[in-house]
Amino acid sequence: MLRRVIVSTLIEPEIPIISESELDVSLLRSAHQARLNEQKGMKDSLAFFVFCQSNEQDIVTAIKQYAFPDIQIIINKVSESELDDYDFKNFIDAEISTWVEKNHPAALTYLCNDEYKNLNIWWAGIEATDKDTWYKELINDQYAHALPASHKKKAWTWLAILSEILEIKEPSWKDENQFLLYAATLCEWLHGFEAASGNGYSDFDAIGVYHALPLDEFYLGFLLGKSAPDEELQEIMENNELGDNSEVRGYIIKQATSDERSTLRDMLSSYFGSDVALFWALHHAIWPKYNEPSADLCNELVNPSSFEDVSEVSDAWEFVTTGWTDSADE
Repeated sequence: MLRRVIVSTLIEPEIPIISESELDVSLLRSAHQARLNEQKGMKDSLAFFVFCQSNEQDIVTAIKQYAFPDIQIIINKVSESELDDYDFKNFIDAEISTWVEKNHPAALTYLCNDEYKNLNIWWAGIEATDKDTWYKELINDQYAHALPASHKKKAWTWLAILSEILEIKEPSWKDENQFLLYAATLCEWLHGFEAASGNGYSDFDAIGVYHALPLDEFYLGFLLGKSAPDEELQEIMENNELGDNSEVRGYIIKQATSDERSTLRDMLSSYFGSDVALFWALHHAIWPKYNEPSADLCNELVNPSSFEDVSEVSDAWEFVTTGWTDSADE
């Protein structure tokens, strides 16, 4: 199960909140939406960062009256007028960054938040609420260790996204193995983005992923039958020690994930709402920023104003929009 994590900023709001004001209406509608989602089994987490000089208890009382199911109110006795624009936004950045890392390290940045469009959303994400899922028995924390460093804490959120995309409720043998194959493909794909973005290099370990994901031996044989034997496989078979098939299994997984990259890319782009939103989720996981509203930062990134800015993101953007690039193999 996935839920939304919404961060809204209230900068010098009028306390108490005036009835039928813009803020009053937005909080009423958002609280209603949060309760509707709770009834569906999704308890969204909302945080209000309030920047004003009003009495703290008055602020808490004013917001809690809307009865959000899960809410945090963080009050800062700093007003926008006390700092210049640059320092104030950097202050917001530090506050929200610390809060997200402490409270929601598994969350992935998510732009498609029409349900809460009435709020002044500064940042929003999605996260897995627990590990009590059908694939809990299949996958352990070893899978997280196989992911790039920027995604290790987000492993269960990625798996929950895959489960929702594939719409698996009562998994069959085929469903389970297909899910595990896409989990392996996701691992390779995230490593590919690390390389394409310039943050590192592709450190995908197919043999390590084989040990982390219990793909059925028969299914591996099926995958091997779909790939054309090449010189690499022949060399592995010739040098293979008796009884040790880990290299063969690693080869099969590497071939299979390569075949599924494009399909995975399409599924993720659809889930996040667009190529832009998917790109921003991946980029933000590596380089988190909160000094501007998330949507504004994304818009600035994908609409660069200089050649230097274009060159910084071009490979990563090509990777997300096409599914793979040569730079992802580096």
